[in-house]
Amino acid sequence: MRSACGPAHKTGTSGRRDLHLSPRRAILRRSSAQLPRLRSMRLIALLLATSLTACTVTRNVQDPTVTLQTSGGAELGVSTDQGVVFLGHTARSGEVDMIVWYGDGPSIEASVIEPIGGGLYLAQGEIVLPSVDVAFPELDAESVVVARGRRGAEVWEIPLYPNDDPRVHGMAFRPGEPLPTDSDQVGAGVFWEDPDSGIRYLIGLVTGTVAIEGDEYVTAIGGESLWRLVAHRRESFEEGRFIYRDDIL
Repeated sequence: MRSACGPAHKTGTSGRRDLHLSPRRAILRRSSAQLPRLRSMRLIALLLATSLTACTVTRNVQDPTVTLQTSGGAELGVSTDQGVVFLGHTARSGEVDMIVWYGDGPSIEASVIEPIGGGLYLAQGEIVLPSVDVAFPELDAESVVVARGRRGAEVWEIPLYPNDDPRVHGMAFRPGEPLPTDSDQVGAGVFWEDPDSGIRYLIGLVTGTVAIEGDEYVTAIGGESLWRLVAHRRESFEEGRFIYRDDIL
């Protein structure tokens, strides 16, 4: 078993020889060759910090929680079968580096930001990332729900209790303990545990907190926007993004 203090890996568009590039990959190939030195140094510093943190905690398994580094800073997102979904808190267009955690440490995957509507944004990698399925359950008082985020190699979880306050509309929860207020923790995933299988599903992304007459609630974007992930994937297949070659059929 390898330690969590293993090296950070850089994957993405550089160092690959692709005979047929999709438009998105072509953009990444051109842009990666022109990365400003300042951005590269920022990423190196971030990886050093996360690697040092990894040496002080226990081994981490593959995790769908992703840290996104954009031109405006860092935020969290969650990896799904459709891609890494996030709120666009730090940037809504341009390049993004996704820091993904495996058992042996962080790996960086380059991508570009793609808006999908409903206040959500998507970034897709060229390798298979640890992911979670999306669900649209009807929550009740017995539902097991948690908010899950990450600071480097350290993962945090906070229990959430479905809102029953008529003063609050939309997806909101009572937190079991205070939610981290760091700006780079915006977009933490909200997960629901299926009582039959014990499997966790993504049901939302944390947008912040709100206080009403002394009562604090965690707010999130939920099913009213997450359905766009499924629709986006269907449209991608219909567009025929795959390249077929006669010599390999």
